[in-house]
Formats: sequence, C-alpha cells, structure tokens
Amino acid sequence: MMLERLGHLLAQIPNSTLRLGDVGKDLPGILAGDAPVCRLAKGAIGASYGALFVEVVNRLPELLTALRNAKAEHRAKRHHEQRDQIHDAITKVLGMRPGSKGSSGIWSRLILTSIEPILEEGYVPLPSSGSSQAAAVRDAESVKKIEQAAVLEFTAFLITRSATRPIEGEDDIAVLHAEWEQARNSVGG
Repeated sequence: MMLERLGHLLAQIPNSTLRLGDVGKDLPGILAGDAPVCRLAKGAIGASYGALFVEVVNRLPELLTALRNAKAEHRAKRHHEQRDQIHDAITKVLGMRPGSKGSSGIWSRLILTSIEPILEEGYVPLPSSGSSQAAAVRDAESVKKIEQAAVLEFTAFLITRSATRPIEGEDDIAVLHAEWEQARNSVGG
C-alpha cells in the first residue's frame, strides 16, 4: 500500500530531480529544474533538511523499484514454501491409504498440479453462504485458510473416489477435479 502511494505521489510531479538553490533574492530552497519548489530555513539546519529532502526524492524511484523487486521475490519464495508444504501434506494423507506405498509421490504431484490455480495469487474463492466475498479476499489469513481447506477438501474427495473406482492417471484426476469444482459451485451458488 505504501509503495503504491509513494509511486502515485511521484507520478504526480512533473520533475522528480531536485536540487538545492536560491528560490529568489538569496533565499535558500529546493528547485525542480529551474522552478522553485519550497523555501528552506537559513543556516545549517535548513541546509541539512534540504540536503535530506533532495537526496530522498532523487533516490525515490530506484528505492521504489528495489522495494517492489524485494516484495516480488519474497512473494515468490513464500509461494514455493507454501507449495512445498501442501505437497508434503498431500503426500502424507495419500500415504495413509492402504496399498499406497511408493505411489503417493506421483499422486501428490498430480493433485497439486490440479489444484494449483487455487493457490495462485489473485484467485477469488467462492464465498461461503452468508459471507462477504470482499471481506474474505481482503483478509490474507482467511484466504490462506480457504486455500488450505480447498486442498484438504480436494484430497479427501480424491481418496473417497479412489475407494470406489481406480484412478489411473492425470486424465482421471482432471475429470475428478472437474467433478469436484462442479460440486463446489453447486454448493456455493
């Protein structure tokens, strides 16, 4: 939020390259090009504040870029960590099934691949009855809980279905995923 606000404020000014100078009749101030921006107090304190303001504003574009990049890297790292945690949870659940020794790794990857769109940023979950979709999306913890619940719900759905019919490949999981989504949409709608 702060980065967007600073970027918006920076975009509103015609010249973001500032310098110290006289704004008229030997009055110290800050200039954008040749245009006066503000006056500064005379003396060392005014010069110190002026130097600080000029340096901060002149460096702001590169600082915003660095902060945005760091935020994107953090988000990507968090996504991979979350993906690994979900994969491990699915593998553990599938490992509890009788006769699943050695096969849970491939199944957990297939399940994770089929539910990955739910984990993508920007995914808007279906609201539960009586809840506000906007409030759920705003609340990051709520979204995380919804994602985790969806993963567990889909995994349980697959385990239940695999008890009544064999799941033999990615095509079967895709069909089951479509059935699961249809069931979720009919309950949510």
